[in-house]
Amino acid sequence: MVPESALPYHFGDPMPDVPHRTRVLERA
Repeated sequence: MVPESALPYHFGDPMPDVPHRTRVLERA
């Protein structure tokens, strides 16, 4: 199982703790 930080962002993920995920949230 790969760490969550290695997975792409999925809407509905309860923990957007990765900078890339934060960027996606800001753009959304």
